[in-house]
Amino acid sequence: MLQHIKPGIRLYDRRTGQERLVQAVEDYGQVVFLSFKQPQTGAIDRQPYPAVEIESRFELLGRDSLAFRAAPEVVSLVAEAYRLRYAYLVNHLFATETSLIDLLPH
Repeated sequence: MLQHIKPGIRLYDRRTGQERLVQAVEDYGQVVFLSFKQPQTGAIDRQPYPAVEIESRFELLGRDSLAFRAAPEVVSLVAEAYRLRYAYLVNHLFATETSLIDLLPH
């Protein structure tokens, strides 16, 4: 697998659960230095990895594959949290629906 890792290749890091974009590969036999670009800051993160660990830790991602690997329950909870966070924009009486207030007819 190491021979397939080149700059511009996307890797899925199984340990951190992140998709990483390879910027540079430096092979020193038993140790391989991989440089990744941080998507938030644009900084280059250069880390050494044992050559024997590369295949078990990283997965090559194709151009069409997605690295989204989250538990469905977690995705559902996050979506519900965002729905509740912005519900007041749609329903102005949202606070009365979620509180323990008893609305009386007068």
